[in-house]
Amino acid sequence: MSRPPLLRISFASLLAAGLCLAPSPDGAAYAQDDVKTAGDAADPFIADAAKLIPADAGIVVRIADPDSALTHLTAFVRNAAPQYAAQMAAGRGVLGMSVQNVTLTGVNLKEPWYIVAIPRPDEPPATVFLMPAANVQAMETGIGPGMSLKTIGTYAAYTDAGEEILESFGEGGRFASMLPGSAKEIAADHDIAIAINVPRLLEVYGDQLKEGLEAAKEQAAQNAAAGPDAADSQAKAIDAFSDLLEQSGMTVVGFKATEDALSFKKVSAFEPGSDVAAALATQAPKPFASLGKLPEGMDGYMAMEGDFAPLLELVKGLAPGEEQAPQRDVLSALIESGLTATAGGFQLGGDTMFSGVQVTTVKDVSAAKTAIEKYLKAADGMEQMGLRTTIEDAGTMEVGGITLQKFITDLEATEQTEQATAAVKAFRTLYGEAGNEQMIGYTEDALIQINGGGDDFAQEAVEHATGKSAHSNEALDAVGAVLPKQGNLFAAIDLASAIQTGLAVAVEKELFPPLFSPEMIRAVQIDSSYAALVVTVEGDTVVAEGLIPAEQVRNIVDFGEALQGGAERF
Repeated sequence: MSRPPLLRISFASLLAAGLCLAPSPDGAAYAQDDVKTAGDAADPFIADAAKLIPADAGIVVRIADPDSALTHLTAFVRNAAPQYAAQMAAGRGVLGMSVQNVTLTGVNLKEPWYIVAIPRPDEPPATVFLMPAANVQAMETGIGPGMSLKTIGTYAAYTDAGEEILESFGEGGRFASMLPGSAKEIAADHDIAIAINVPRLLEVYGDQLKEGLEAAKEQAAQNAAAGPDAADSQAKAIDAFSDLLEQSGMTVVGFKATEDALSFKKVSAFEPGSDVAAALATQAPKPFASLGKLPEGMDGYMAMEGDFAPLLELVKGLAPGEEQAPQRDVLSALIESGLTATAGGFQLGGDTMFSGVQVTTVKDVSAAKTAIEKYLKAADGMEQMGLRTTIEDAGTMEVGGITLQKFITDLEATEQTEQATAAVKAFRTLYGEAGNEQMIGYTEDALIQINGGGDDFAQEAVEHATGKSAHSNEALDAVGAVLPKQGNLFAAIDLASAIQTGLAVAVEKELFPPLFSPEMIRAVQIDSSYAALVVTVEGDTVVAEGLIPAEQVRNIVDFGEALQGGAERF
């Protein structure tokens, strides 16, 4: 088997990672629109110097109104970590260093700046700074010797890579015409926007990438302790990644700061007609109602809504070998069950260091039961990388009219290697010497999986999953004013709380030097706050939006300072 023994199957996590980490092409890049002119003031990515950038640019960073961007970031720091606000006074110097003009001599701080990377075969990319000039002569003095400079209207382009690089900069640059339609929204609403021209990067560096991927496949084959099928599966995954890159077009990501939060937005699409585009086409945004089936106050949450069948079929394609047949059987049973939503949450501390619950809504519960039975059979006795996983039936437990089947998952080393020993130690740390207790139960339309936490946690999880303890999920409520309240993937984590609890438990288990007692660590007051991400599928386009609230950063900073301050701060 090729599945790592420490991980139970979590297809929601696999699919979420695929949506978030897959390359980001955009269909607009394949229809080369006519170059727009500076008169199109509605599109800030077009209306200013972006129209001067050539089509062979690989990466373009746009800083909109640097003065305002610095002001926004300073306001965030004053709110999140006021003790460091004074250091923001050096912000202009940092901006100056980033554009090779430390004093910003001759630079207009009220117009957008561009930093452009031009990929070149067999040598590093050339960096070109396209800057609004308040005084070109003064700017030449500011950037100093060794730079080639070209004046283009009110902008100046300069580089240390030679004059020939600047020849393609000027009116009629086609980079702007290759951007996705949403680029104007991101440019208008964010302090920093980054556009990545994946086709151009592949055109120049594709051979190097292929060599690296082939080397990775060879290395996987050499290290595949589970046999040739495992190596074949890893090679297929590498090939799938390569195929996705080759289908990629433009992607645009924006970042901004306000007094209350740091946030980002990423818009991307897949080439029309691709397998991924076909899978995405079946999805539609949902209101994340499944989050209401989870207990309140957990350290982290994740929910997925949509048509899972096409995505599970894609995952099946990554397990082609004979030894992966049990995994394919599990996936087939899950597809047959008709998954419509899944939501999970985790928390640190309590009866076990780690506990979690996942509620998966299905159309056919009997098919879901079959999937679980197939998984348990496949996982029990599995050996890989010097480790053996065992699953033992531990009886049943009645909670709120639901029968929970208990299982104990354990891990043992079959080879005395450093990696195997470390894996067993990590497993014992998370779940205790008795192993991981997992409970599985079913309602009329859902599968409930509970990991660790003890009987009290199981009681709470079932009450929420069955609607007997209804609530509005506070993580979603907390970020709803900034992020969409519906989509296809939601993830949130209370970083400060997770760090605090994790550190206290680590000290208790002697995994961390006992500089402070667990009681002192837990005594620090931390307000609940969540960093969050929402991913929405819109046709063949994937929109990811995320934020880190100022409260989250303030909690982490205050917690660190409390520890540094010693016992008198508790």
